[in-house]
Amino acid sequence: MVNRIRTEIVGAAVLLAAGFPGVTIAQPADESFALRPGVVVEPQTKHIYLMTPARAVEALDAETGATLWTVSVAAQPLTVGDGLLVCQWEPDAPDDALDLIVLNTRENGKRESTAKVDLPAGVRAGIEHDLGGQFLVYAAADRTDSFVNWEFRRVAVRGMPTDDELPDEALPDGAPRPVENKQDTRGAVKIELRTGKAAAVNPEEVPQDRRASAPENLTGSEGAPTDPTQRLSIDGAHTLRSKRIAKDDTWDKYEWTIVETATGAKTGQTTSHLSQAAFMVIGGRLVFETGPFTRRTDAGLVEEPLTLRAVDLSTGKQVWSRPVRDTEYRGDYPP
Repeated sequence: MVNRIRTEIVGAAVLLAAGFPGVTIAQPADESFALRPGVVVEPQTKHIYLMTPARAVEALDAETGATLWTVSVAAQPLTVGDGLLVCQWEPDAPDDALDLIVLNTRENGKRESTAKVDLPAGVRAGIEHDLGGQFLVYAAADRTDSFVNWEFRRVAVRGMPTDDELPDEALPDGAPRPVENKQDTRGAVKIELRTGKAAAVNPEEVPQDRRASAPENLTGSEGAPTDPTQRLSIDGAHTLRSKRIAKDDTWDKYEWTIVETATGAKTGQTTSHLSQAAFMVIGGRLVFETGPFTRRTDAGLVEEPLTLRAVDLSTGKQVWSRPVRDTEYRGDYPP
């Protein structure tokens, strides 16, 4: 199912996904959604909260891209509940604990509360991933508290295999061989938003409607083959239909048509160098991410960071963009 981060369940409307037989998407009237790690969208206010490359938290107006406020704290936005933004906090001196900070979105990001919860031995709650592992965290909130679900994935990497270790399909030249490690660790934390009182809880005891998880690329009904030409929005309300319209020598070679999932009515259209991307429609804006890339232009090579972009659905033109802190490991691997 589509990742659904609840903040206040006022009511639910069930959408029958046109073009996706058998798929129903419950859409409460008041929610926030994680577009990607560190980017939280609050549709009812048309606000976006993201972590910047400068290790700050920034609040944006989704329509204009204007900065509403910025807080100089190294934190990863997770979810919003009753105007309170729950973030994973990155202290100056990290230790074996999960640090959380709650910011008041109605008071320009004023610090509302903080919490620290000890983690099992060997689990490192870093925001950025490295060769030692990945700490993944997702959250769901209501008016009073939030459940934070976390997972620490240990990934061992070794150098190139010997000839007798190579599989039938050899790895690309220089590619490291990932080694599956069976010691992944999961857990959950409950935090009271206004007091910061927090404690570890059994993940199985987290209420079903607040078991947040990673956003998924849902392209069709459950069990159906993946269709690379279409993708549901993070909230399930819209569908992106992708069509290749140009050859490789054209940068924006894909045409995106955005339609309402329930009715199939066309919402807008634009072009992109990507066949598809995680996205959401907020008001008259198509908001999506583009990963870091290098592009050759007449002026030379241009490097673009991980970026959040917004397109005006009435014109198909970009109206604003903002770089986002990249948490993926993109360094060297051992020989």
